[in-house]
Amino acid sequence: KHFGPGMRLKITAAALLFYTGISAGCVLPSPDRNPPSANPAPTLPSSVSTSNPSTITGSSTQEDDAGDVRDGNHRKPSEKLPGIDLTRVRVESVGSDLKITFTSDSDFAAGVPSDQSAVWEVTACTPDGSRCCMLGAKVIGAEWKTHIFTMDPAYNVYAGTSLIKGRELIVTIPQDKLPEWTGRPFKWWADSEWNGNLSD
Repeated sequence: KHFGPGMRLKITAAALLFYTGISAGCVLPSPDRNPPSANPAPTLPSSVSTSNPSTITGSSTQEDDAGDVRDGNHRKPSEKLPGIDLTRVRVESVGSDLKITFTSDSDFAAGVPSDQSAVWEVTACTPDGSRCCMLGAKVIGAEWKTHIFTMDPAYNVYAGTSLIKGRELIVTIPQDKLPEWTGRPFKWWADSEWNGNLSD
């Protein structure tokens, strides 16, 4: 599969699902797209609000069980891949930035083999799913990029920073690069991928 945010609208079975409301402390539940049968329903995160229609404020966190990474055939990989098995994701506003902290059950690697790639991403969508954007970081070999991507309108920009601290990957994105609708209620979830095949 081609690697890159522009080709990843497939939105595979994400083990981590998040629901958040932005505005008047609203929390918006939404059905799981491909719920793992063994996973309990996710706990609703704390609500967040906005003082400006186009600015996100507050925070939201969700946790996930370790050991649930799957390949394209929904089997566990034989090799343990650093940083792919997500156990927690936190999204929060920090000043004029949106900060996403991906936590794994193992240390993140500074890079991957030159012929491989990995991505950690949050997908945010309007409640009806008509508009979505992908925010996150990808690494190809030793090169890291932080991205924002939308399909309608087609928009892809590399902006922000990625920082590894042991089992945490911290992605910081300027809010002025986000679609304006993210200042209104939206739902979100997170996932990780290695070479487009192994995901959590």
